[in-house]
Amino acid sequence: MQFARSIAGGFFLLTLWNTGALAASCPTPKFTEADNVFLTGESALIVTHPSTIWDGHYTSKLGMDAAVRIAKAQNIPVVYLAGNSEPESYFFSDCNPKYWVSSSGGEFSFKVPVKHVYSVGGHWEYCQKTTMADLMEQWSGPTRGDLKVTQVLDGLYTMGDTVRRSDSYYDALTQFIKMFDAPGVNARANMFQVQRLVNDEAKFIELLKRNLPPYQRLHAEYRVELILNGKKIEDLQAGTGATSPVLTLEFVDTLYDGGVIPAAHHYKTIFRGDQE
Repeated sequence: MQFARSIAGGFFLLTLWNTGALAASCPTPKFTEADNVFLTGESALIVTHPSTIWDGHYTSKLGMDAAVRIAKAQNIPVVYLAGNSEPESYFFSDCNPKYWVSSSGGEFSFKVPVKHVYSVGGHWEYCQKTTMADLMEQWSGPTRGDLKVTQVLDGLYTMGDTVRRSDSYYDALTQFIKMFDAPGVNARANMFQVQRLVNDEAKFIELLKRNLPPYQRLHAEYRVELILNGKKIEDLQAGTGATSPVLTLEFVDTLYDGGVIPAAHHYKTIFRGDQE
């Protein structure tokens, strides 16, 4: 009963996103070849496939748009990975990244010399997972000092493929996603919504660990640490000594200023009705 009430509390918010205004498409982009992508500075933002083909209710749009806005405000280069088909399905609000790169499934081959990469926009189990795998491949080879990848939960979408029937939240998540299924619409949840629904830090961390970037591709010298919203969870790999370089795999709720999602867009309304 509690779940049914909270679903009703969030119905308007999710259906509101399913409008033509949100899906206003950018002009046909001019793609940059991988050899002509030059990322400078310490950080970069890679945006993978924010498309209504896979995220029919725009669940990742708020997080993706915020990440792009904040990255550009801090002069962090932004790269959009987008396919060549159905460009009208993409829901970028900002049509002017530093680079558009053609990518049919989240793959890329441009060099990533920066030390910190932010990731939003993609299907967590598929295209965005491919982006993370290619990032780890780019960072493999000789040790390059400390590295960090930040995955932004409210900018990533999922259909729950890594959730198992034995998980205590399986039925709730399945019901939540199916609630918004419609002909021609692929309903999803963003990963922040999933975190709220799981409502148990240990269980959510266990879910995240099922789909981590393949850090094993980096040199064994690296110590690999897992961070959730600024809290160190554990070392996933010990490294080779006290002075080992560190690869940080970080997950954050959002990149909104101060890490706080504005009340008007707060997902508490989805899961807890008007109780908060």
